[in-house]
Amino acid sequence: MFNKIKFLKSWWLIFTTALIVVSMNEAKASHVLGADISYRCISNLKFEITVKYYRDCRGIGFGNPILNNEMIDI
Repeated sequence: MFNKIKFLKSWWLIFTTALIVVSMNEAKASHVLGADISYRCISNLKFEITVKYYRDCRGIGFGNPILNNEMIDI
């Protein structure tokens, strides 16, 4: 009995997932294309972290970009 219930739950999950995937027409995204994150050790337990953010300029705006370097103490 337990195996039958487990099988039906698995089948229902696979069927529902397949139905959702098949019913989707098209997905579009116009935001982050990628990013590079690097770090450099400045001194003992102090690091400089650099994030380079790549996006599609024709897509959605970036919002409030940070125009200068900021130091964050953690």
